Amino acid sequence: MNEAVQWLLKAIPTYVLTFGRVFVAPKTEIVAKCRGEESAVPGALVFLGVSQLVLFPLAQGSKELHSAFWDTALRAVSLSIIGGLATLGVLALAWRVLGVRLKFSELLVAYCYMLGIFSVVWSILSLAVIGMFASFYPETYRAMIQAQANPVPISKAFSPENMESARALQAMPGFFLFSAMANIAFYMTLMWLFFAWGTFRELASVSRLRSFIALAIFLILWLPVWIILAFAIRQSSIQDLSAK
Repeated sequence: MNEAVQWLLKAIPTYVLTFGRVFVAPKTEIVAKCRGEESAVPGALVFLGVSQLVLFPLAQGSKELHSAFWDTALRAVSLSIIGGLATLGVLALAWRVLGVRLKFSELLVAYCYMLGIFSVVWSILSLAVIGMFASFYPETYRAMIQAQANPVPISKAFSPENMESARALQAMPGFFLFSAMANIAFYMTLMWLFFAWGTFRELASVSRLRSFIALAIFLILWLPVWIILAFAIRQSSIQDLSAK
């Protein structure tokens, strides 16, 4: 644990500088890294790793080998790896449909930087929205936290009891305002991701139209992957609560 924290502290200055450059000019910075003389894969993996450590503070975890913390962390890492490989496969397939074969190393580098920045920015914005919501509407906030702490199995998602609970929560003060602010924050982050898609267009050396078609194909192919991952994450949350 201490070694991981020390490694994180040493990597932060370089990480912050790289984060700023890629955030401001994702296409220019990522393409330059992919086409540099040295392999950009190690740096990209480190960047994504630090991003995940920022989001998942290991320093607060238990040091016991078989604690619930490590079980949760292991599942989170496993889902991230599986989801990442699936996304890379869908990316490669989307471009392959257009007759473009991108190098796996370039796909991996672009994916790591884009996912790392998207995750951190979205988390910061969502925490800001949640903080304001908790300050101005504490009762509604506590009700939402209680609802999230007791996820309903998919088999009971549309039961009369669950639907009634959902309607009661939506009727509480500030709920729709919070939902609107959360959606705005999410779509602002999504706009950056859409802008960063130009990285793949530059790497593939194609027109904007073909790049847009590749994006549409990717979203269509990625939808079932997202559904499967969302189901796995939900089941993991239910398993955590059952263990408690």
